[in-house]
Amino acid sequence: MNVLVVGFGSIGQRHLTNLMELYPNNNYFVLKNSDKTEVIQNCQILDGLNIYSYYETVEFFRTFDDINLNIIDVAFICNDSSKHLDVAFILLENNIDMFIEKPIDSDFKKALEFHNSLIGRNVIVMVGYQTRFHPVYLKIKEIFNEIKNDINYMEIKWANYLPSFHEYEDYTKSYAGKVELGGGALLTLSHEINILNSFFKDCKLVASLSGFSKGFSIDVKDFVFALFKCEDIKINFTLGYSQVYEERYIKLQTYNKYIVGDLISNTIIVFNSNGTQDKYNFTLKRNELFTEEVKYFFNCIKTRKIELNTVEESVSDMALINEIKRHKNFNCL
Repeated sequence: MNVLVVGFGSIGQRHLTNLMELYPNNNYFVLKNSDKTEVIQNCQILDGLNIYSYYETVEFFRTFDDINLNIIDVAFICNDSSKHLDVAFILLENNIDMFIEKPIDSDFKKALEFHNSLIGRNVIVMVGYQTRFHPVYLKIKEIFNEIKNDINYMEIKWANYLPSFHEYEDYTKSYAGKVELGGGALLTLSHEINILNSFFKDCKLVASLSGFSKGFSIDVKDFVFALFKCEDIKINFTLGYSQVYEERYIKLQTYNKYIVGDLISNTIIVFNSNGTQDKYNFTLKRNELFTEEVKYFFNCIKTRKIELNTVEESVSDMALINEIKRHKNFNCL
């Protein structure tokens, strides 16, 4: 199988490294248009190495004109978010199965157009929301399904610190910190939007606030507070990357239980009204989430069926993101 990786920053190199370990018999190609040659592993630059010697069996290209797409079977789209679907449309012309890093794009209309373009085509497309493979999420989803009718409200929060994302680069110049590249908390941390939509078929935005944190030299809004009503459950929703202490959790409240799923400590605690607690602890290496989603993707290619992290789901995610952006309170800060 011939596999193309488009974009070769941190996530592109992570995917290629995982792919080469999982499927060593494939042929790998990389399309990158930058002059950067650093080797990045686990968000760290390996000193003294360059990509051409480190990935010596990989063939590198600068433009699509240099590549014979007729020989490519699968592609991983890992470039800037605002350009994801520009690449995807080119690949679609050649009926290439593709894995698109999240979010599917920064443009909702483009996502709709791409979704419609897939109709009638036998092309497998998956979007990279690896949190759907997280054991805490999976257990919380199981608990949620068991007690859904009793839930009064939920809290979903992910707050972290953009300057620590990739300490080797200037965060003000990263895609996450620039509007033109598809940055901003809503898109960069859209895993949580994807998680929210996985719990419900229909979420209504009640109110939202967003803004720019003091001391951050970026042109994107780095925090979002939103309230949703999903069916008869109320959700308090927070995203941000100006918080030096990272928090990421899903909380559920019923008349006799309070459940806290912590995606940082990889624990779940169920507080019961009788004073007892049920605890779940999970062992997880972060890269396992990426290998699990890749294995799922390749199985979908084999079976020609995909049910998780589909383009249709991503269109729903983008619709909710677009609604938050257009909300009358969105620009009030």
